[in-house]
Amino acid sequence: METPIMTAKEAAKFLRVSINHLYAMLKSEDPNERIPAFRSGNKWLIHRDVLEERIKRGNNLTENKK
Repeated sequence: METPIMTAKEAAKFLRVSINHLYAMLKSEDPNERIPAFRSGNKWLIHRDVLEERIKRGNNLTENKK
């Protein structure tokens, strides 16, 4: 059974983006790019269903956005 919560490293691998790009998405002021997450201590944690929904919508996952 897959865990419903992922670390930032797992989420970056799942989305196929660099960890630095994922951190930028977590901290983004743009609501279309921002990924909802929460922190536990010094770790970012992201719900898997949020990432799956983002993939279904297909928005803002590429690192080459200019």
